[in-house]
Amino acid sequence: MGSAACTPCVAGTKAPSDQATSCVDCDSGTYSGGGSAECLLCNPGTFATATRSTSCSDCSPGTYAASPGSSACTACAAGTYQSESGETGCASCAAGRYSGVGQNNCSNCAVGEYSTLGSNICSECVAGTFQSEIGGASCTVCPPGMYSDLGAGACTACIPGTYASEIGQSECDQCSENTFAATSGAAECLPCPSGSVSDAGASVCTSVTCGDGLIQSLENCDDANQAAFDGCSAECHYEANSGLESANADIDFANLHVGQTILVLDAGSSVSALINSVERDDTNCTCLWSLNPESLGSLTGETSCHLSLTLLETGPADLALEESCGGGAATVYHQTLIVGSAIVQAADNGGGGGCSLIPSP
Repeated sequence: MGSAACTPCVAGTKAPSDQATSCVDCDSGTYSGGGSAECLLCNPGTFATATRSTSCSDCSPGTYAASPGSSACTACAAGTYQSESGETGCASCAAGRYSGVGQNNCSNCAVGEYSTLGSNICSECVAGTFQSEIGGASCTVCPPGMYSDLGAGACTACIPGTYASEIGQSECDQCSENTFAATSGAAECLPCPSGSVSDAGASVCTSVTCGDGLIQSLENCDDANQAAFDGCSAECHYEANSGLESANADIDFANLHVGQTILVLDAGSSVSALINSVERDDTNCTCLWSLNPESLGSLTGETSCHLSLTLLETGPADLALEESCGGGAATVYHQTLIVGSAIVQAADNGGGGGCSLIPSP
């Protein structure tokens, strides 16, 4: 005798056919209520992980389900986010923001950084640019007179003695010799006024004083006076009749080297022509020189020499070398060579007509 009535399938199951003798569980991603002949697919934005589900759950923030029948939600990719539950997709992070995987919101880029649309990280501003705000979508180029390092939140003004003539510089350049920048943030260096000089990287220029015994930029010679017709003019330039200009035309007096010879006394002048200031960078060292004499006859009625000095080596200030200058009567010359901080004097030694290079008192 047949059954009097059919038994309804419980929720989460279904009857596979009209004359089924038992019910089967719903698959993951589907669900059913009681007495169902079919299991229903979970809607997009929802999921059912277990079999025999009686309902589907919303995807949590930071995840989504794009298709019906999902057994799990998918995490939002890096550079995207989802702040709501039960959603079918994720949105891209705006420029100036970023996110990792499965995020329900995007974070702002820090000062000195930037990002483009849909970024998973922020990038540092390159040197020569800056970003002063959080959440920056781009970096701004530094103006002339300023510079920046990598990842800068602001540009820095060039210090006095330096400049930046272009936009977007990563460092400032030194002012060249005989130019200066007196203030911070200079876009250019100005030439020193007439009669003044400067070293590289200077913020001020120094006046050149002819007659102080120091050969400086703008001077060819300096014989410690401002008299004319003695081989070095009142403006500290070689005088045309001295012969020193052509004889020493190729000499770099700030960078003399061993074996180099300079003319210090020209017999073609009516008065002793001097180069009495030779500068070197090694301030604790003087130079050992050799006199190279050549008798050229009389000068202002006295026996004289055509004197030149050859650099032999560098050494302590008390080194000296004597060489015969030739001739008979004593003619006294005082050529003072200022070498760094040491002063060496070349002088006729008096009675025998010999010439010496001795330390100055």
